[in-house]
Amino acid sequence: MRCVASFLLIAAFGASAQTLLVGTAEVVISPPAGIPMAGYYSIRLSKWVHDDLHAKAIVISSGDQQAALVACDLIGIPPAVVEEARDLIQSGTGIPGANVMISATHSHTGPLIPGGGAREGAYGSDMEIARQYRKELPRKIAESVRLAHSRLAPARAAFGKGREDSISFNRRFFMKDASVGWNPGKLTPNIVRPAGPIDPDVPVVFFESETGEPLATYVNFAMHLDTVGGLEVSSDYPYTVANLLGKVKAPGMLTLFTIGAAGNINHIDVKSAAPQKGHEEAQRIGTILSGEVVKTYARLEPVRSHKLQIAHRTVTLDLPALAAGDEERANSIVKQADAGKAMPFLDTVFAFRALDTAARHGKPLNAEVQVITLGDKIAWVALPGEIFTELGFAIKQASPFPLTIVAELAHGPVTYIPNAAAFPQGNYEVVSSRAAQGSCERLATAAQQLLKEMYPPRQEAIAPRETISLFNGRDLEGWYTWLKDNKLKDPRKVFSVVDGVLRISGEEWGGVATRQMYRDYRLIVEWKWGSATHGIREGKARDSGILVHGVGEDGAYSGTWLESIESQVIEGGTGDFILVGGRRQPSLTVQAREAQNGEIYWDGNGKPVTRDKGRFDWYGRDPEWKDVTGFRGKQDVENPPGEWNRSEVICDGDTIKNILNGKVVNFGTNSSHTFGKIQLQSEGAEILFRRVELRPLPGR
Repeated sequence: MRCVASFLLIAAFGASAQTLLVGTAEVVISPPAGIPMAGYYSIRLSKWVHDDLHAKAIVISSGDQQAALVACDLIGIPPAVVEEARDLIQSGTGIPGANVMISATHSHTGPLIPGGGAREGAYGSDMEIARQYRKELPRKIAESVRLAHSRLAPARAAFGKGREDSISFNRRFFMKDASVGWNPGKLTPNIVRPAGPIDPDVPVVFFESETGEPLATYVNFAMHLDTVGGLEVSSDYPYTVANLLGKVKAPGMLTLFTIGAAGNINHIDVKSAAPQKGHEEAQRIGTILSGEVVKTYARLEPVRSHKLQIAHRTVTLDLPALAAGDEERANSIVKQADAGKAMPFLDTVFAFRALDTAARHGKPLNAEVQVITLGDKIAWVALPGEIFTELGFAIKQASPFPLTIVAELAHGPVTYIPNAAAFPQGNYEVVSSRAAQGSCERLATAAQQLLKEMYPPRQEAIAPRETISLFNGRDLEGWYTWLKDNKLKDPRKVFSVVDGVLRISGEEWGGVATRQMYRDYRLIVEWKWGSATHGIREGKARDSGILVHGVGEDGAYSGTWLESIESQVIEGGTGDFILVGGRRQPSLTVQAREAQNGEIYWDGNGKPVTRDKGRFDWYGRDPEWKDVTGFRGKQDVENPPGEWNRSEVICDGDTIKNILNGKVVNFGTNSSHTFGKIQLQSEGAEILFRRVELRPLPGR
């Protein structure tokens, strides 16, 4: 990933003293009749307004930070419109433009807005009525924020997550001819199965005044807004959601809807012959979704910390490659279409993509990733374009925030951004994409990194600025012990300090853990094996481990160890990564190769493999490894039993590097866990430690 700019604005004051202020507003942005409509590859002129389109805003203030969440009932918003609106908001309210999240809901029954590219130009964006609408739009968006800002008042927030899996469907399918189809039609016999998942999450954030008056409900769901069709302007199914939730809570409550990562998700059930188009369908979907929000109201948890943080990162995205003759072919296709010839659909899609790509003359796209967090519970992530749902789900899975909301079509560019696996499969979204393969993953990585950096407990963890000796050679000051059977008590003296050495007998399963949490460090551990093995591991390979980024309750894994990532210490396997689960399951990505025995070995030239369970072997683990005391592999870096070893675990952000006796043996990236306690395992073998220390990372 290449990031051309990165900013992190963090309020550093105590959260408990902060008062949460919230203001809401909406401004009508419905277009006049006769405006060209967005969403299809044809000219459609609107006839009338079925239900008004709005720019809806929630302004949040806490301490000296302010942020605005804005959603517009539009198919997309050109980046230039976003920037103009942000400038007006900053001058009118004082809220920094970078603190304003502006996204589109993706309604396909709204106006076509000039500034989107060749496709828009072909279907009416040069009409005066469209140009005038675009001219007025930034002011209307800014006005929604100005009004919301003027209504700031003390408030409370609560959050929850519902689940609705009956109304959304992945619209890409593996077909019997080995192709991947896109919207293949209802009851098509050649469908094998969907080519990807859906995201059933229904994140809900509810704001109310200090006296209990409902102020706003923020709802997010990953599904295309293309259920209405026709020539009537409509906000689609969010119209029904807002109406019904207003009746449940209060008529004056604002319901702000954003679309999740739904680039490959729509409402079409191919197994049903029933028609699924029109206002009745939008009402059906909106009613079901509203019902899940209402059920979620009953499960909301209060937000107790009001620390407000805003961060954004600009990521460069490569352009798709153009082959020789592509631009000429694209011009020919457009010329024939202008002359009235019916062209194959994907040819038309290709033509507009090729012309937009050629017009950039090799200049890559700049894409903004923005994150807004409230306390340690809620994170809003804004991504540009139409993101495939796999990557939205991955962002949420890796986030340390209990409720992470991904809103697509924010800030631009407005294009499909499929995941890497979809590109060789082809079809509409891939042919349409103005971004190259790998772009979606770059955006997801940037979002994941920001989320981890902004998580308050991580910020509170200690990052060494000088060497910290965790083991003082005298006692276990700064540590505490945990055993599966005896919890915080150690009646058999499994852990003891003798002659400046920490001895772990291994007779009971558990560990000794730091009382403090740490992040971003070089951990140095000098250790050697004792002689005894115990219990179910008697006569087996001597086994222990160094657990980093330990979080959660003691004994989270099987009553024994912290939820963490283990730098394995075992005869023949020292340097492996093991993912030790708890309430959450840690995940890690390693460049790896798969051996014939199915084991995954670190290989710097291998393909990235992401796991949330199991083990990543160090590069030289013997494929004929046997679980017997004294095992030695052909490439072992570990010294023989009785000799001291030096393990180093370098934790830098979301990367972890294992070094054994001066040799790098394993390396992981994109770790879900980036801070926590350090725990040394007791796992059936006697082991001795003479040094445990943390050193700062270079340049820190």
